[in-house]
Amino acid sequence: MSYRPPSSQFTPDLHSYSFIIRDGWLARIKVLPTFQSVKRWATTTANRIQPEQLPFFGCYIMDEQLRPDGDPNAGEPRFVNEMKLGFSVIIQNSDDSVAEKNLDTAYQMLMGLLTYQGWHKFPMPAPWPAVEIEGISRGSRQFKYGNAGNNQETPIAELRFDLTFRHRTFFPPVVTDPLERIHVTVAYPWPYEQGAYDPPFTVQYDLLQEKSTMPYSLDSPTFATPRLRKSQEF
Repeated sequence: MSYRPPSSQFTPDLHSYSFIIRDGWLARIKVLPTFQSVKRWATTTANRIQPEQLPFFGCYIMDEQLRPDGDPNAGEPRFVNEMKLGFSVIIQNSDDSVAEKNLDTAYQMLMGLLTYQGWHKFPMPAPWPAVEIEGISRGSRQFKYGNAGNNQETPIAELRFDLTFRHRTFFPPVVTDPLERIHVTVAYPWPYEQGAYDPPFTVQYDLLQEKSTMPYSLDSPTFATPRLRKSQEF
């Protein structure tokens, strides 16, 4: 199973990898038959849940920790991201035993997404590479029981489930003034004896440039590479 967001909706220069992973994961969940009866989908916890909105499904970025990828003072900023993605499934509870079984089924369906071969990849439109999850470092789940609505009279059961995904981000410098050509003049110190040395000469070198493939580079800047080509002597 894979989810390819429209190119006009998500691009890594406008949205973080964690945001793309969250929305990509939610899009996959929405097509599962188990969750076709959901009446409200949410990505924030801003609003109170009302009885008419049950069953309810929430998918939230709960927390994200960034650690340096390698030495923090060597090279461009690079991070190992650990993003905790939380899931909330709320159903009306008329029988504790039945509600628990239904929530456990919801949990098993969510875990079942990990069995797909490409579960860790989120394809992006060209020229951006796919956003990839490296692994899952931890997870937890619990069942909660309570009441919902303005009068707190509607009994509910809730599955609270989270997974912590690990991925990497890095931020190479955007080069807006690439060094494309250099001139080197070779000359012996003056004064020198006539005919004892070759006359001065200048060599021009073109520095081959490569387009950046980084998804968040602006206006397709170029990045210099250390390859040299001697183009002319005069």
